[in-house]
Amino acid sequence: MRASLGPQGGCVEGATGPGPEPVPQDGGDVRPRACAAFATPCVEAVMPAFLNLLFDTRDFPPRWYCGNWSSLHGWVHILADLAIFGAYFAIPLVLIYFVLRRRDVPFLPVFWLFAAFILSCGIGHLVEATLFWQPWYRLSATAKVITAVVSWATVFALIPLVPRALALPGLAIVNEQLRQEIARRERAEEERLKIERQMQQSQKLESLGILAGGIAHDFNNLLTAILGYADLARRSLPEHAPAGPMLDEVISGSRRAAELTNQMLAYSGKGQFVVQSINLNELVGGMTRLLHITISKKCRLTFVGDPKPPMVQADPAQLQQVVLNLIVNASEAIGDQEGEIRVSTTRQFCDRTVLAQSFLDENLPEGEYACLEVSDTGCGMSDETKARIFDPFFTTKFTGRGLGLAAVLGIVRGHRGAIIVESAVGQGSRFRVLLPLLTDGKPPQTAQHAPRNERWTGSGTALLIEDEDPVRELAAFMLRRCGFEVHAAADPRAGLAEFQRQPERFALVLVDMTMPHLSGVEVLRNIRRIRPSTIVVLSSGYDESQLLSQLEPGEVDAFLHKPYSYEELQQAVRQALTASPRAAQHPSA
Repeated sequence: MRASLGPQGGCVEGATGPGPEPVPQDGGDVRPRACAAFATPCVEAVMPAFLNLLFDTRDFPPRWYCGNWSSLHGWVHILADLAIFGAYFAIPLVLIYFVLRRRDVPFLPVFWLFAAFILSCGIGHLVEATLFWQPWYRLSATAKVITAVVSWATVFALIPLVPRALALPGLAIVNEQLRQEIARRERAEEERLKIERQMQQSQKLESLGILAGGIAHDFNNLLTAILGYADLARRSLPEHAPAGPMLDEVISGSRRAAELTNQMLAYSGKGQFVVQSINLNELVGGMTRLLHITISKKCRLTFVGDPKPPMVQADPAQLQQVVLNLIVNASEAIGDQEGEIRVSTTRQFCDRTVLAQSFLDENLPEGEYACLEVSDTGCGMSDETKARIFDPFFTTKFTGRGLGLAAVLGIVRGHRGAIIVESAVGQGSRFRVLLPLLTDGKPPQTAQHAPRNERWTGSGTALLIEDEDPVRELAAFMLRRCGFEVHAAADPRAGLAEFQRQPERFALVLVDMTMPHLSGVEVLRNIRRIRPSTIVVLSSGYDESQLLSQLEPGEVDAFLHKPYSYEELQQAVRQALTASPRAAQHPSA
């Protein structure tokens, strides 16, 4: 039988327990001898006074001997306390790990207080479990005091955090904010990729444009000699000479080759533009018959013009080329099937959102634009095809179609416009060409051309500065035929030196625009500095309006576009010597 604690605090007889059972010899109080049996004298020898007090067990018996504990009842308490201690020890470890890994989480100090609170509770349960063998009641009390202090510290730390915690967005709001942030980042990434693609496309177009422009320039020089000499040979023959038709074919072929070089120059943005005010409705309407002949007989062509005709300032021949190429492209997309091609003109205000959709977003200004739209019900295009449709000689057909849409892009860029392409496989395509709207509708002032006169001749000495030998020899021959003495120079520096020696000697200077060492513009300005009244004609295969935009109004007297015939050179020289304000100062006029 084991002792149990009586009403006066003594031990009484009770049921047999798992603990050691003291056997009283004299029937007296067994508590002092039971406590002494479980005392640990070694602790008294090594612990400081405070710890000695905490672990002093002389005044208390183990819990097994304090109450009517059954074996099952006691072990349930012990195991439960140990299990709770294990959990209370693991939870703080998890919290500490979380706090150390996520320092961005709000209210971090409270997490440390929670960890201390739960750990102190766990230590209290561990001590409770050991009381069945070691009566460390003072240690148990101390653990409870620490737990109480930490608990209330946690409470006081939580109270001011409640308003801040309530102000935190709910999970639905956080998810919505996260969704919006993801969408924003996706848009930013798409914008970055779009800008990157545009830069790559711009660089590709620029490099191809430089290549095309260089080829066209050199080709124009060759064509100038071919066309010029063929024209001179034809003029020297009788009207019905057997060689006449053959020379006519040479001249015609040279003209067609010149058109190809003009397309290449258009792609490079340096095409020959004769700018004037154009009514888009009239331009497209005037091409209707030609367009019906060009497209497949199974295609139905409709044209819808804006009731208020949009006016643009452009080159009509180049815009006709744009319309024709877009219509041909639409017809080929429809193929042998029945389909519809729709052409329309509208006025449209374009903001940055609309202009950003263009094939090349070149930071065009917002404002009113004239829109020429060509749509078809053809096979449509994939994204990969759309990315390459403006590449020179690119085609999805068996054979190539020349520059085609590449020339369209160059012409549109040369007119400071934009082109937007919308297409999907099996859903047709829509091309929108945007050109700056001419609001006043007034045609620009054009130079007055002198009437053609085969018998007109000049007089005096002409200075010819041209670096290409065949072109220089041809131009010198033509100038002599016009009645001039000619001094020719292959190097612009040598030509300037000759002019500086005797500026009054020269009635006319014909200068090529593109030469090594000095450009035609630099030569012109040096001539103007030496003798401002000199008549100067510039010659180039590039666009006249683009080149003249580098000059002040009236700085040059005439422009001669390559390749040219004898009549065209004569016309340009006569215009310079008769229509220029400086002409009255020269007897050759």
